[in-house]
Amino acid sequence: MNATERMAEFIVTTRLERIPDAVIASAKRAILDTLGVTVAGASEPVIVTVRDDAGLAVPGAVVTLSVGSGPDQGNLTIAGGPEMKSVSGTTDAQGGLSATYVAANVQSETLVVVNGITSHADFPDPVVRSTMITVLPAGVPFLSLRVDLPLGDRVQQGSSIPMEVTVTDQDGGQVPDAWVTVSLTRPPGSFPGDPTSNPSSGTAAEMATVILTASTTATTGNYAVDVWADKAGFVSAFAPTFLVTVVIAPTPTFTITVDTVPPSLVVSVNGFSHTAPHLFLCPVGAIVTLFAASPQGAGGTRHPFASWSNGGSQLHDITCQGDATFVAVFSTEYEVTLDTSPAGQEMLLDGLAHGAPHTFWCSEDAEHTIEASAVRETGGYRYRFASWSDSGTISHTWVCDAPAAITATYTVAYRILVDTSPAGLQLVVDGVAVAGPHVAWCDHGSTLRVDTPIEQGGSARYRWRSWSDGGARSHAIPCSGPMEVRATFDPIPTGVAAAPVVLVAAVIVSVAGVAALLLWRRRRGNAAAPEDPTPRA
Repeated sequence: MNATERMAEFIVTTRLERIPDAVIASAKRAILDTLGVTVAGASEPVIVTVRDDAGLAVPGAVVTLSVGSGPDQGNLTIAGGPEMKSVSGTTDAQGGLSATYVAANVQSETLVVVNGITSHADFPDPVVRSTMITVLPAGVPFLSLRVDLPLGDRVQQGSSIPMEVTVTDQDGGQVPDAWVTVSLTRPPGSFPGDPTSNPSSGTAAEMATVILTASTTATTGNYAVDVWADKAGFVSAFAPTFLVTVVIAPTPTFTITVDTVPPSLVVSVNGFSHTAPHLFLCPVGAIVTLFAASPQGAGGTRHPFASWSNGGSQLHDITCQGDATFVAVFSTEYEVTLDTSPAGQEMLLDGLAHGAPHTFWCSEDAEHTIEASAVRETGGYRYRFASWSDSGTISHTWVCDAPAAITATYTVAYRILVDTSPAGLQLVVDGVAVAGPHVAWCDHGSTLRVDTPIEQGGSARYRWRSWSDGGARSHAIPCSGPMEVRATFDPIPTGVAAAPVVLVAAVIVSVAGVAALLLWRRRRGNAAAPEDPTPRA
């Protein structure tokens, strides 16, 4: 049995389940690709592709290739370098390294084993992989077979991958009528006929692209794929056994975005709070619970929940059926305080009466009518509207566009009761003659001047005695609060009603008497004793 027959027997008779898992894993991490057959003295490309367990390229891996030490085993070279039994290089960005095998001038069919050792700092264990090249003596017609998997060696359940097959002769020309056969060795317990090769055999032209398909129920695992080509008068070609892995089709996932208007508010997804916008992946058919807490905000601004963009309630479920965005829409409200100075006055908000201070929340850009009382009297106080702090009129429309404190300012006057005891006597209040009792209003911080005649009355006459606040008969009262001030009078007895006139007369007579007496004394010095000049009453 020659080398080609031994290799064919190994390929056909070795079952996949007898290959250790570690060997399969290593095989997937480093793939050596050659045409498998060459002629004595010719050069054959050796391509190394290094991938990780997920099938991703591993750049920067150190690859060492070697052949046997015998003279019939040929040599290797990388990038035109010297031909040696062992060469080393580093994989490129695609995880690949290209080398060349130079066959020896053998006189008989020779089997050459090319060994590859791959190492990388990110992977603790080196990977060892080998391939075989059959070297035929010059002049022997033979077929070479190349198999490529342009989309990789992993096929999802319910999906397919292409396999490209090329058959050439010893001179490099294509052999379209060579017969190509594909064989898949399935793991134990897998369903017969799954996955499938379409077509599974045919001419090289018909087998240029083969589709490997796994059904939705295909058993997951590694499938050994063998490909060989035959043609009468040629040495048959066998591609090195490679593995195709059937994997579970991933459940489709969708990107769900949960956002808010205004932005950056808080949303809840399945009970967990997130600041919007929040993105997450959602498997098809999954149910997700959305919730928008309300109200949100701090200080004088808050945001009550208004609606969801999908029309859902504040707490509702969604079903993931595709990429989607869900927006929780919030309105904006501002805190507003209406007050008065002095405090405690009544005002109208949209026609409803409220005592000050009154705090409420208003929707953004909403219009409200605020109105102050023009004049209000209570308990000896009179409040007269002066101004609003927003410069509005006594009744005006206000637009809610920010937190606000709006104050109505009033002037304050105090009730001053000016009276007499006994009642009904005459008073003078701020220059105006009035009868007691008299009510006057006095602005805060001002004064009220009160006065009264010293005597007054008709048949019954009265003389002023005092004011209740201790002031003079005419004095100013400081206005600092409601008060009563009373002028007290004493009655004048009727028997002495004319006494002031008699007294005046007596004073006049006395003055006249003094003058006459002086005149008499002056004359006395010039004449004899005169008569007594004192007037007689």
